[in-house]
Amino acid sequence: MWIPTESPPQRSDTPANIRLHPATSFAESRTSPRTQGRNDDIAALGTPALVVGVILLVAGFAALLPTRTWPRDYGALLVILVYVLYLSLAGSLTMWGFRSTRGPRAHRRPHRP
Repeated sequence: MWIPTESPPQRSDTPANIRLHPATSFAESRTSPRTQGRNDDIAALGTPALVVGVILLVAGFAALLPTRTWPRDYGALLVILVYVLYLSLAGSLTMWGFRSTRGPRAHRRPHRP
């Protein structure tokens, strides 16, 4: 990220005197290997998210039989749209929970610009 800074006071109001400097050095922009790719504040929510996500997916697949009559009542497009949206959100929650509960990968390469 680059932050514009002004050059010396002479004619500081002209756009030609604005230079760009890096906001942080390379060492400051890297995360530590222990927390790389993880947020410690929400890491504890990984297991509950995985459990709830799996329950939602099972409930979504179990609901296929009772929902066969809903397209006649509410319209096929609406039922399909809501069902696909529900399953995608449940799947996303499950995948986030799975990725949050896994430990850091041993074969992960260090970040190099």
